[in-house]
Amino acid sequence: MIIAMIAFFFVGFYGGFIQAGVGFIIMAILVLITGMSLVKINSLKMFITGIYIFSSLLVFIISGKVDWILGLILAIGSAIGAYLGSNFSVAKGDKWIRIFLIIYVLLMSSKLMGLTDWLKF
Repeated sequence: MIIAMIAFFFVGFYGGFIQAGVGFIIMAILVLITGMSLVKINSLKMFITGIYIFSSLLVFIISGKVDWILGLILAIGSAIGAYLGSNFSVAKGDKWIRIFLIIYVLLMSSKLMGLTDWLKF
């Protein structure tokens, strides 16, 4: 429990400051510390990142920096994706989540290293 609290303190700091990729970090820490299934970990990750999203949104609303039209379009797309993704992950299980996670991490890593600049995605 102490290790989890220390780890999530640093995840919280990173998530609050940068946010990019915090879901992968949350999943990695939960896998290493708890050994829970990826389906359960993914649902916890979504709950935790939801807290980040709403607290960040509040800051931007107070600052008057929200484009409501684009935000609503993004929210609708995110809700549809979350619904489809959660149904898929529950139906298919850990094996498919692991496959998608590996593919996505490899794609994003190659993007960050500039290996896929020619793809323009």
